[in-house]
Amino acid sequence: MAVTTHKASAKAPAQPTRKGQLVPRVKMTLKGHEEEVNDVAFILGTRLLVSSSHDKSLRVWDLDTGKQVGEPLLGHDAEVRRIAASPDGRWIASGADNGSILVWEVATDKTVTELKRVPVSFKGHKEWVRGVVFAPDSETFASASWSDETVCVWKRETGEIVFGPLKVGRWAFSVAYSPDGTKLVAGTSEHIIVWNLKTGKELLKIEQPAYRVAFTPDGLRLVSGNTNDIRISDATTGNIIKQFDAHTPDFELKYPPARMSENLEIRRNSPQKK
Repeated sequence: MAVTTHKASAKAPAQPTRKGQLVPRVKMTLKGHEEEVNDVAFILGTRLLVSSSHDKSLRVWDLDTGKQVGEPLLGHDAEVRRIAASPDGRWIASGADNGSILVWEVATDKTVTELKRVPVSFKGHKEWVRGVVFAPDSETFASASWSDETVCVWKRETGEIVFGPLKVGRWAFSVAYSPDGTKLVAGTSEHIIVWNLKTGKELLKIEQPAYRVAFTPDGLRLVSGNTNDIRISDATTGNIIKQFDAHTPDFELKYPPARMSENLEIRRNSPQKK
């Protein structure tokens, strides 16, 4: 199948603003990390949240009490940049600035849930893991490295690279699977790339930067974000369907991306007061 290369148009029609927009409201503040919090992930099927930090640790939080569950999870020798939870709720993958990737098992003993490090080595990236995501079947996961400019797909059980390393030519920031697990998309500082995981072939390249990218639940569209806007594109042709100029000129994902504060805030939406 031929690769489709699409050069994104400069701008899609502006979207009207809506009245009564929702704004986040702090519900709970979780304190424990000693340095900046980089990422969070919910463990499906539980009331638990996992966070990663510049303090080289992961921490598990009980969202009913707001308290930390157990001791900090140690194992990385560098800042833990990205974490991902598997769809089956049994695994957590974490990626750090030195290129290391660890997998943790979500172990439940009666009423106690804890994370245990899996003794498997995942060697492929040299530095700066900026994206991690599990496949729908939870058996494999993908990662993206900023400095290596590569994307890898790993077998969770063995640590084997089953697809890649793929040189993407520019800084790789994020990766995502299609809902059926047959396609993989990566967002880089210059373009968005889609691969067919069954054939290994590149299907689409959109000439636009994307620091975060994901498939819609029906797999037909891509949602991507860069420094100034959010775009919805056709996942087959790359054509822009909608564009939202949601960010001000002062908003920017730095290299490395902007950090979160040391305290993790859990927010929920509430109507904005006029």
